[in-house]
Amino acid sequence: PSERQAMIDRDTELAKALAGETGASPMVRIWANRRCLVASSTQARHPAFAGAAAAMEHRGWRVAVRKSAGTAVVHRPGIVNVSLFLPCAGAINIRAGYEALLDLLAASCADLGVQADMGWVPGSICDGRYNLRHARRKLAGTAAFVKAHGTRHVQVVHASVMIAGDIAADLAAISAFDQAVGQAGSYAPDWHITLEAAAARQARLAGFHITESAAAARA
Repeated sequence: PSERQAMIDRDTELAKALAGETGASPMVRIWANRRCLVASSTQARHPAFAGAAAAMEHRGWRVAVRKSAGTAVVHRPGIVNVSLFLPCAGAINIRAGYEALLDLLAASCADLGVQADMGWVPGSICDGRYNLRHARRKLAGTAAFVKAHGTRHVQVVHASVMIAGDIAADLAAISAFDQAVGQAGSYAPDWHITLEAAAARQARLAGFHITESAAAARA
């Protein structure tokens, strides 16, 4: 558990270092984590959190905690985490921070031939206006927190991008945990999509024929 948590805590450590650095520049961290369920700071304060975490560990899901709010997400191979660090000496512009991360992610998707935009996805995990979407299905959710040092601040906006893997299994684990800590916890797999599936869909729309599976291509 400590290794998984340490990967998550690295965002806070980097934000603290940048907040203490005069004239710090924006930075992007791209990282992956071992399989775990990541609860929000809000969920970690719920009276049922300890029992819910123990129940999920019994099911094979170690639970870690992130600093931002929202509902639970999954980290595992096949999910890439992107953290954008935005230092500033004045007021924090939350909307601008989210839009900067989503612009970066959408541009990266476009490089892979996948069209992506920003918006709500009702029925998805941790829904909000700052989802990364493909064809109105969720590729990634976003969350944020701020680290301060005197008058300087660092806004950290992060996303977990679903590259490949079993979304239904992820959602089942998230739903069980969210329900245990008093949240809705009923999410529809059809409102989510992996980048791998989005690329295949985009290729079909463009008239290309996929002749080998992604698994074979990775072998």
